[in-house]
Amino acid sequence: MDMFLELVVNVLASAILLGFGYLYGQYRERRLHLGKNLEEYEFYPFELDEKKNLFFDMEMFNTGISHFLRQRDNIAAWQLILISRCHDQNGYGPG
Repeated sequence: MDMFLELVVNVLASAILLGFGYLYGQYRERRLHLGKNLEEYEFYPFELDEKKNLFFDMEMFNTGISHFLRQRDNIAAWQLILISRCHDQNGYGPG
């Protein structure tokens, strides 16, 4: 009977630790997916000129790329990828 009680306690302790590990993993994953919009950064690649025309600033775009290679922000990085794909489809890509 003593062995059975020890087995139950060990299984229960393992289940509790597993549950806490799972909850911590969920919390950590949620934190990794947080971020802010690309327009909140200083290197937002679209600007207005003196005549209020919207233009794409390739230098700011490259600054954003180098920033997201060093820092992680999934939301803004995906927005930058989407901008680059749209930019390539409009014929503004390299070449």
